Amino acid sequence: MRFGYARVSTRAQADALSEQRRRLVQKGCDRVFSDVASGVKAERPGLVDLVDHARPGDEVIVTR
Repeated sequence: MRFGYARVSTRAQADALSEQRRRLVQKGCDRVFSDVASGVKAERPGLVDLVDHARPGDEVIVTR
C-alpha cells in the first residue's frame, strides 16, 4: 500500500493542507493521514495512525 502524510502548523493553512492531500492522491496514495500541529508540538495523532497502519513493503510519501 502507498500512504501519504500531510501536515500544516495552523488551521489558517487549510488551503495548504488541501493542496498537500491533493498531491499525495495524485502520487497514488491509497490513504492520506494528516495533522494540524506546530513543528515543536510532539503530539501528532495522524502520524501515529500512519505508523500503526504501515506494514513491511508499504510506501510512505511526504510532500514537504
